[in-house]
Amino acid sequence: MPPDESECVCVLCGPDEGVPQAGPVWTDRAAAMVREHGWTVVAVPGDDRGPAFAYTVGLYHTLRAPELAMFGLPPEVMHTLLNLGGGRVRDGAPVADGTRWEGLLASGLPLALRHADLGWYRAFFGQAVRFHRAAFPVRQVVWTDRVGTFPWQDGFDEAWRERQPALWLPPARHPAGPWTALLEDV
Repeated sequence: MPPDESECVCVLCGPDEGVPQAGPVWTDRAAAMVREHGWTVVAVPGDDRGPAFAYTVGLYHTLRAPELAMFGLPPEVMHTLLNLGGGRVRDGAPVADGTRWEGLLASGLPLALRHADLGWYRAFFGQAVRFHRAAFPVRQVVWTDRVGTFPWQDGFDEAWRERQPALWLPPARHPAGPWTALLEDV
């Protein structure tokens, strides 16, 4: 992937780099993790409003690559998969919209990367927004149903439909459900 030449203004590189940030202590912890490891993973547990989700913070700063996000699996599984995915990105794996990744799931089923529409960022990627302080891309890491069908393909198991959103759709085009309900909170 060619490097993005735009100037980084994240909490590590911005004009006030090194100045304590107004906001959650988490941002300082994330900055330390990104400085040491290149990225970190934020995992949000599921609750009565919706399934769990997780996303990276720092891939864009470190590699000028999209942040990665997953939804609907156990947080510890998503944490591991996103770290493995970050390693792939670091090693040069493609991250274009529609790219398929093989070999990360024990089941042997593929994952696909989809561009996340900006309309979802405030609802799901708040820590990354605070860290980056400017525009950054996100790829949703989408998993299949048990037979290898992706949510946008005919025959996808409808019992799995609400476990992960379709962030590649603008929120106004996304079917109503637990994911669109979270938009009302921001």
